[in-house]
Amino acid sequence: MQKTGYFLDDIPKVSVVLPVYNGEKYLEEAITSILTQTFSDFELIIIDDGSTDDTCSIAKHYADSDPRIVIVSRQHRGLSASLNEGIDLARGEWIARMDADDIALPDRLSKQINHLQQTQADFCGGGIEYFGNWTAQRFYPNTHEACGIQILFSVPIAHPTALGKRSAFVKIRYDERILHCEDYDFWQRAWSMKYRMTNVSDIILRYRIHDYQVSSCYKDVRSHGVNLVRKRHWKAWLPELDCDALTLIVETIGKSHGKTADLMPALVKLLDQCSGESKDIFLFNSFRTFCRLAGHDPLAAKNWLSLVTSGSNKYHGRDILRALVLMILSITRLNENSSLSQYLRRFGAGLNSDFV
Repeated sequence: MQKTGYFLDDIPKVSVVLPVYNGEKYLEEAITSILTQTFSDFELIIIDDGSTDDTCSIAKHYADSDPRIVIVSRQHRGLSASLNEGIDLARGEWIARMDADDIALPDRLSKQINHLQQTQADFCGGGIEYFGNWTAQRFYPNTHEACGIQILFSVPIAHPTALGKRSAFVKIRYDERILHCEDYDFWQRAWSMKYRMTNVSDIILRYRIHDYQVSSCYKDVRSHGVNLVRKRHWKAWLPELDCDALTLIVETIGKSHGKTADLMPALVKLLDQCSGESKDIFLFNSFRTFCRLAGHDPLAAKNWLSLVTSGSNKYHGRDILRALVLMILSITRLNENSSLSQYLRRFGAGLNSDFV
């Protein structure tokens, strides 16, 4: 293992951990986006995870001119091991994640530090702008309570935007047995250990979409890990569910097959526990799940209206429009990847909601 760089006498406020494996194509943009932050009290720890391209030489070029950069270069051990190594090396009060193919906006760190100080949360993420193979924007829950609901369906914080207390990262760490969904597992365990999460409501990072990123190359392996984490979280919320019920829920959500009726008992119970942003997040994710099932489920629209009017809940105009979207998807049996299907799903999901 080779380490290069200069440790400053003063302890930095933030340690930015940037793991990279064969990332020569985009690494310069990622490094530059950190070095040009409006918040400058940081160290940048680059973990070269056994790259065989020019990754290490690119990193060293920047380290030669900026003493805030520390480089570790060693044999390939994987992302989780690299993240844990970065956690061990970090000296700052806060640790920020960064990926080698993304671009942080200039005020990312300052916005997140300010937000964490205001909310007293342990972890903070933010909105992302997808670019590359396709473009879109995505925002994440603001409150910790809504983050806990979000984990039922997917991650509550975009991993490359994560910034949190070093003490929390040290306590939780990444499970090196979990492959290609280490962030989902990390956030679920953070929630279970009572650490508080939040997100800034602004776009703070440009997230590159390309054919060679982990999420594109290891979908099957990732899906297996996601299902394990998701099952664990549903069990935490609804401990009365047995193994068969949990498996049915997780497979219906994750594999987009099955019937909306299979989800209804659990969804009704959960909706009764939600209010405010948590309720919006819950209905947003439930609607997206119903959309994926609607092409093979003629009762999707009916079950949607039954869900939103369960208990003491009353339907709103957006619920009627979402039911109409589900009816169209059921009648036309559109392929979920078709452009019209995606348009309808985005339209319905975005009604009175920032979470697109």
